[in-house]
Amino acid sequence: MAEGELRIGTRLDPGVPAYGDLRQATEVAERLGYEAVWIRDHVSLADTTGQEECHEVWTVMTALAAQTARIKVGSLVLCTPFRNPALLAKMGATLDHLSGGRLILGLGAGHKEAEFREYGYDFPRAGHRVQMLDEAAAIVRLMWTEHRPSFTGRFYRIDGALNVPKPRQTPAPTIMIGGQGPRMMRVIARRADAWNIAGGPEEYLSLRDQMAEACSEVGRDAATLRHIVSVPVIVDRSESRARERLERVCAARPGQPYLRDRIWAGSPRQIADRIQPLLDAGVRELITSFWEMEAQAEQIETFAETVWPILAERVAARA
Repeated sequence: MAEGELRIGTRLDPGVPAYGDLRQATEVAERLGYEAVWIRDHVSLADTTGQEECHEVWTVMTALAAQTARIKVGSLVLCTPFRNPALLAKMGATLDHLSGGRLILGLGAGHKEAEFREYGYDFPRAGHRVQMLDEAAAIVRLMWTEHRPSFTGRFYRIDGALNVPKPRQTPAPTIMIGGQGPRMMRVIARRADAWNIAGGPEEYLSLRDQMAEACSEVGRDAATLRHIVSVPVIVDRSESRARERLERVCAARPGQPYLRDRIWAGSPRQIADRIQPLLDAGVRELITSFWEMEAQAEQIETFAETVWPILAERVAARA
C-alpha cells in the first residue's frame, strides 16, 4: 500500500433476502473505488436479528467475484470449526485463481454457540477454538505456498496434501484474523497478514499496544501486521435523520440491544470526526458496516460521496 493511501472496504449483511441486492451493493462499491466487499459467516441469524433469511458466505463470495472485475471479496470472518481447513485451503485457492487474485481470507474462532448447536456442530471451549484457528491458519498457508505439505496438530492434520493450482496472488492471498485477548493475539501475530478489530477508536487504541507485545512474544516485527478496523455507521446529511434511522435499526433487531451504543449515526462530518482518532493513530484500512439491510447500496454511495473525501483530505494533509 502506498504511503498515506486510504483503503476502505464495506461489509455486506448475509441476511439480505434478495441476492440481487447484494450484487447491486457490490457493483456500486466497485464503481466507487472500495477496496473490497466483506461477507459475514453466519448460517442462522434469527436469534439475533429476528429474521430467518441468511445466505452462506462462501457461495455469496464466489457469485460476487464472478460478477465483478476489480473489487476484492473477503470473509468477515470465517468460523474455523465449520470447515475442514484443508478443504478451505482448496476452496480459497480455487476462488483466488478463478477471480484473478481477488480473495482476502478472513478467519475467526467462532463464538455463536446457538449456530453450532443448530447445525449439529460441537461447540468447543474457547481455548480449543483458538487452537483450532491457529492450526487451520497454518494449514491454509502451507497448502497455498508449498507442494504436498504435511502438518500434525491436536485438531487437524494433513499428509502430503496436494493443492494445485495455487492461488493467483503471490506469495499467497492475505490472511486476516479478527479477535482479541492474549491467546488470540498471539495466534494473529504468528499466522496473520492482517488483524481486524471492531469496536471503535477507543477499543482499538486500548488494544494496539497489546498486539505489539504479542508480536514481540512470537518474534515478529509489529510493523509487518496490517491493522484493518471496522467502523459501523449510519450516515445522513441530517444528523436527526441519522439518529432516527439508528432507532429503526435497533427496533428491528431486538436480539442486539447493544447496537445503539455501537453504531455511529450522524452527519458526514460527525462520522469523519468519529473516525479521526484512527487516522491519527496511523490506521489507513477501514471496513464500513452499514446496518440498514434495505439501504446498503445507498449507504455505500453516501459514505463514498460525503465522508470519504473528508477522510482522504485529512490523510493527504498529514502525508
